Amino acid sequence: MRNVIIVAALALAACQGSAPEAQENNAAEANVAEANAATPSPEQQAALAALVPAYAGASEVRGAFGSNTVAFRTGDAPRQVADFYATAARAQGFDVQIPEGAVMLVTMNATGQSGGLVSLTATRVDDNTEVQLMAAPDRR
Repeated sequence: MRNVIIVAALALAACQGSAPEAQENNAAEANVAEANAATPSPEQQAALAALVPAYAGASEVRGAFGSNTVAFRTGDAPRQVADFYATAARAQGFDVQIPEGAVMLVTMNATGQSGGLVSLTATRVDDNTEVQLMAAPDRR
């Protein structure tokens, strides 16, 4: 009987020792799957490039035009920047909303029919406009 208890205890200890390793393997597999899901397909990259084209005269660019997020500075007025990206979003079939009358701070939100989104904030600071832009293409 004593031998059976020892063998059972050893088997239990072996199983418990492998549980953290299995959890680590599962977590590593989940991280790889998440990284692969976060990498845009060529179609998504093309859609983002259409939604977030380069802005002429942009400076101090953080992020990248044609990507999900970009921030930059320009000498143009906030409404001019918002209108530029509204035109790009409408060309991709997005419904665009820009509140009327805003001068120093202009926001633009555009939604696609299949879950896409473009969000822009353009703020006038001294002689420049600081722009933050986030985009997600429609899931077609």
